[in-house]
Amino acid sequence: MLRTQFKRTFILWTALSLLLGAGKAQNQTQNEHTLRQLQGLADDTLKAKKLIDFGNVSDLTDSALALKAYRNALATSRKIRNSKYEIFSLRSMGVLYHFQGQLDKGQYYYEKALALAKSVKDEFLIAKIRIDVGHLFSAREDYRMALKCYLESEDYFRRTQNHSRLALVYQSISRLFDRQMLPDKAVEYAEKAIAEAKQSRNTEILGKAYMQASGPYSRAGNEEKMLEYALKSIPLLQKSPLDLEEAYLLAAFYYVENKMYPEAIIYAEKAYQYGKAINFTNAMPDACVLKARSLWEKGNFAQARPFLREALAYAKQDGGLLAMKQYHNTMFRFFNDQKNCDSAFFHYDEDRALEDSMKRETVRAGTMELEKKYETEKKQLQIKQLEKEKQIQILKIGKRNTWLTASLGGLVLAILLGFFIYRNSRQKQEIQARQIEDLKKEKQLEALSGIIKGEENERNRMAQDLHDGLGSLLSGVKLSLTSMKGGAIMSENQTELFGHSLEQLDGAIQEMRRVAHNLMPSVLVENGLVSALENFTQSLNESGQIKVYFEHFNVNERLNREQEIVAYRMSQEAVNNALKHADAKRIIIQLRKVENQIQIEVEDDGKGFEPSKISTAKAGGIQNLQHRAEYIKGTFEIRSEIGKGTTVAVGFPV
Repeated sequence: MLRTQFKRTFILWTALSLLLGAGKAQNQTQNEHTLRQLQGLADDTLKAKKLIDFGNVSDLTDSALALKAYRNALATSRKIRNSKYEIFSLRSMGVLYHFQGQLDKGQYYYEKALALAKSVKDEFLIAKIRIDVGHLFSAREDYRMALKCYLESEDYFRRTQNHSRLALVYQSISRLFDRQMLPDKAVEYAEKAIAEAKQSRNTEILGKAYMQASGPYSRAGNEEKMLEYALKSIPLLQKSPLDLEEAYLLAAFYYVENKMYPEAIIYAEKAYQYGKAINFTNAMPDACVLKARSLWEKGNFAQARPFLREALAYAKQDGGLLAMKQYHNTMFRFFNDQKNCDSAFFHYDEDRALEDSMKRETVRAGTMELEKKYETEKKQLQIKQLEKEKQIQILKIGKRNTWLTASLGGLVLAILLGFFIYRNSRQKQEIQARQIEDLKKEKQLEALSGIIKGEENERNRMAQDLHDGLGSLLSGVKLSLTSMKGGAIMSENQTELFGHSLEQLDGAIQEMRRVAHNLMPSVLVENGLVSALENFTQSLNESGQIKVYFEHFNVNERLNREQEIVAYRMSQEAVNNALKHADAKRIIIQLRKVENQIQIEVEDDGKGFEPSKISTAKAGGIQNLQHRAEYIKGTFEIRSEIGKGTTVAVGFPV
């Protein structure tokens, strides 16, 4: 009666397809038209998803069309590099081939999907696909590998506390032990499934867990527990027609076996009517037999006959030996209870004959399996023999070549030794060359440092002399002349000439101050680089001939004296070069601190030039900038194109 249990997954797909299509059945032409419409969708992501959904609905009603949909979804997913939908497509193709009985193809696509899920590290999909692979190994009766796959999935769902998935995994393990006739282990995992289903708070999963547990309890001899769980599952399985049908059958079976015929008739009738309603032909023979038994055990043989004939029709439609054997076994009991010996013996003989056929089929399958194993082992032995012969041949070749290896060994060793001596000598030469180059650079930097320091000291001295000497003298002369102007008697022309002379003296003082400031700006010494550059750009803008902008970012602390002076001089040099050569209308000076580095950029919108073609004679300013950058252990870069202006970039650590 419980033969449908092992076909549960396959039947579930069928029923879902029927339910989804109820009242909306489409013929093959309409399905192909729908597929063409989906293939024409502009959004590739949506197209891949819809094609997979279409295949899932139609794979058991039109497997060829479903396969076409999956292949299109796979191609689209690969085109847009959507790993998720690629995995779904491969897995769906695996499921399709699996339930068509093409297990090798099913395994091929499962493994493809699993490999891709591993490559993108999607642990959830890895665990789901391992369950599928476990089902496939179970169909092959490779229970060890099936259990391994289930337990690997269980490990992930346990870590992520996914109680609903854990319940399904434990149900699969319970079915696995049930198929191996290990009811105690089957019951153990069935109870685990119930516990996880309760935590998931999913009533349908809990109903399936109860339904799954009832079978192992029945085979363990605990019929009361079987009935309890079957009855508990019924109100929870209203949205799962196949499981609900089986729950009705189990309840009816229990009541028939315990001679509780009124209850048996109720549940047998529910199973019968529900099976007809959902067109569940696989369970109909059981429903008809249970209804017939409920009637004839009460003496209503005439009422039982139509259901027995209907059971025969369904059994023939099923076409399996087991279904026909169960029918003849039932008819034997039916006629035996009526004391109709001839008919009873006829069905008994048919029952025995079918049992013998089933045993022969089992023996034949076992023999074929043994033959397959024998052939496999034979091939493995042949491979080992070939490998052994190959090893012997290799040894022979090795011995034959030993003398050659020995003679070449010395030569190779000598070559290697010579090579290492040569390489060592070259490395020493390169190291010495680098050391010499470093010493040269160090001396150049020392010389450069002396030049720059001497230059700045001389600038500072000259600025001080101009300010303190010539500046004081000129200011004294102006004061004396101003005093004389008040006491002297001069003609109008003399007065005008005297005033002009004072104005010239003021100009000389201002020019002296400007020169002294350029030699060593006091604002640089007193207030730092930012204030000095602001003062410098302001003085340039006062001429009105050019616009100079100064921007600074994140420079909140002063630099050391040498860095400030060099940075100021380089900015000054870059601006002066732009004024002399660029014909620029706008110059931008940017000063910023990025992490532990100061960056300066002077950018103009002038005519630009090709740095690679600048002559050595005209490159004095550029070389000066380069030397100053090296002095403060910084970097210097000049970027320019004809017609696109010039940018001078300096960076140094702080």
